[in-house]
Amino acid sequence: LFALVEAVLARGAVLVDPQIVVESAAPYASPACVWFQRSSVVALEALTLATGARRCGARADVLAFGLASLLIVDHVHFQYNGFFIGVLAHGLAFSRSKRYLAAAACFASLITLKHLFLTLAPFFAAHLLTAYVRGSPTRLLALAATTLAAILAGLSPCLASLPDLARRLFPFEARGLVHSYWAPNLWALYAFADRLALRLGRFDASIGVGSTRGRVDADAGGCLVLPQPTPALCLALCLLAMLPALPAAGRSPARALFHCALAAFTFGWHVHEKFALVVLAPLLLAAGTETRLLTHLATLTAFVVLPLVPDSDCLLALSLLALQETVLARAYPPRAATTSIERLHLAALAALLLLHRLVWPCLLPTPLAARFEFAPLMLVSVYAALCFTALFLASFLSFLPAFTSLAAFFDAAFHDHPPFLHPPTSARPRAPPDAR
Repeated sequence: LFALVEAVLARGAVLVDPQIVVESAAPYASPACVWFQRSSVVALEALTLATGARRCGARADVLAFGLASLLIVDHVHFQYNGFFIGVLAHGLAFSRSKRYLAAAACFASLITLKHLFLTLAPFFAAHLLTAYVRGSPTRLLALAATTLAAILAGLSPCLASLPDLARRLFPFEARGLVHSYWAPNLWALYAFADRLALRLGRFDASIGVGSTRGRVDADAGGCLVLPQPTPALCLALCLLAMLPALPAAGRSPARALFHCALAAFTFGWHVHEKFALVVLAPLLLAAGTETRLLTHLATLTAFVVLPLVPDSDCLLALSLLALQETVLARAYPPRAATTSIERLHLAALAALLLLHRLVWPCLLPTPLAARFEFAPLMLVSVYAALCFTALFLASFLSFLPAFTSLAAFFDAAFHDHPPFLHPPTSARPRAPPDAR
C-alpha cells in the first residue's frame, strides 16, 4: 500500500523537480528534491498522526512535534514512521467510537503499509474479537470480509508477484538475528554474551564474521559460540510473551497494545531500533495519571535512536532531545520527586552519550580505541537492552494475579478509563437519578 502512497507523492514530485522520478543508480539530492521529500513527511504526519492523536484524546502537539526520537528518525534520518503511527492512532480512534469494521480496515491497511506491524496482528485480532465479534457468526464474517478486502486492496499492485514480495519482506536467509547496530532487545544481550564467551573462552576470533562486524547479512547476524536462535524460535517467543495481555485487549486496549509491541520488540528477529517508537506510541495515545513511565521511555527511545544521527547533526539531535524534555515536563508535570534509581539511570544515559560522542572519538587514534571502534555502540545497545528487558518483565508480571502492585502502576500509566476506551461523555447514557 505504501507503494501507492509513493505513486501519489510522485505526481506532485514531478511538478517540483522532474528529475526526482527518473530512475538512476546514483543518488539524487537536489535542494528541490530534499525540500519536497521532507515536506512530504511533515504533510503526512499532520494528516494522520496529529489528527489521529486528537481523535484518541491525546496531546497531538506532543506526539507529532514534541518527540525527539520521532523527529530524529523521520526528519533527520528521513523516514515515515509518524505516518504509520498516525494510521494506528486512527484505528484505535475508530475502535473507541465503536466503529469496529473501520478499525479492522485501518489495522489491515497498516499491515500492508508497513509489514513490521504484522507483529501486532495478535493484538488486533484479540481486540476485535473481544470488543466486536463476541461470539456472533455474522459479525465474525463481516470482520473477516472487511479485513480480507483491505489486505487485498493494499496488495493489489503486487498480486502477480506475491512470492517475490514475500521473499523481499521476510528475507530470513539474507538477514541475521540482529542488525549491525544492535536494537536494544533480548538478542542484543544474547549477542553480547556470545562476544564475551568468544573472548573469555579463548576461541579464535576469525572463526566467523559474527554479530559485531558492521554487516547485516545472515552470517554477520549469527552467533559464534552460543546456539543460534532461529526465526521460528523468535516467533514462538513473541507469541508466548504476548499471551497474558491478549485477554485484556478488549477492556484495556492501550495497555495490551503496549505490552504486545514491547514483546515483539524484545523477542523479534532482526529488529531495528526505530520499532521502539511503536512501543512508545500507546503510552502517548493514552497517557494516564502515572507519567514517569511515559517520560522515562520517551527519553530512553530518543537515546536509542541517537546513534542513527551523523556527527554533523549531533548538535541538532541533542537540541531536539532538550526540546522533548521541556515539552514533556510542561505537558505531563511530574507528580513525585525523582528517585535515586531514576537519577542514577539518567546519569548512566548521559555518561554513555558522552562516551560515544565525545570521549571515544578523542581516543580513537590510539591503538586500543581503534581496536574497539564499536565498543561505545555496544555499550549503548546493552544498557538500553537491559532497560527494555526489565520493562518487559515488569509488564509481563503485571498481568499475573500475584503482582497487584505492578498491575496498579501500569493501570495508572494508561488512560484506560475515559476518554480513551469509552465513548465521549456526551455519548454515554446518563445514570438514573437517585431514588432517594
